[in-house]
Amino acid sequence: LLEKESGRLDRPALVILPPSLVFNWMNEAARFAPTLSLLALQGADRKSRFSEIPKHDVVLTTYPLLWRDAAALTRHAYHMLILDEALSALDQGEQAKLIDLFAKLQESSDLTYVFISHDLSVVRYFADEVMVISKGEAVEQGSREALFANPQHPYTQELLGAEPSGAPAANPAGAPLLEVDDLRVWFPIKKGVLRRTVDH
Repeated sequence: LLEKESGRLDRPALVILPPSLVFNWMNEAARFAPTLSLLALQGADRKSRFSEIPKHDVVLTTYPLLWRDAAALTRHAYHMLILDEALSALDQGEQAKLIDLFAKLQESSDLTYVFISHDLSVVRYFADEVMVISKGEAVEQGSREALFANPQHPYTQELLGAEPSGAPAANPAGAPLLEVDDLRVWFPIKKGVLRRTVDH
């Protein structure tokens, strides 16, 4: 909203997020920034809406659709790229592909990237500037090097203290990873036209 009010938002901001957050983004934008024009690219009819991208302030797409729609999305210029929980729901192979894609885009374009993440390894890898937010308020901000080397706020210190470090503990050869006693599993038995559960 500040970018639009200052006159700097001459192209749309592209937001890439998990599918579960699209509804939240649309609700929050309507509530806090009703003057922003949003375009959510989802569903089967999204392809017919690619031509509308330049007419909007914010364009929302999801990680699963990013790979399918990349060619259409990259035909347009963007003011900034916002990545909400960029890697949280992906396996390591998909994470590596996405990190590589974002790194190439960052090198080849003059885009500002905004990463919203709980994954500090992603923040450490990509960010030049870091802002730590707790309960909706910014509690600390600084360069990546300064913030990771010398966190000032207790919440930042707590976050960095929770980062995994070192290699995982080795499992002694032949030792079981998990032992279970008296495990019982019930499956519903359904009968009738309405498939009602009658037993387990």
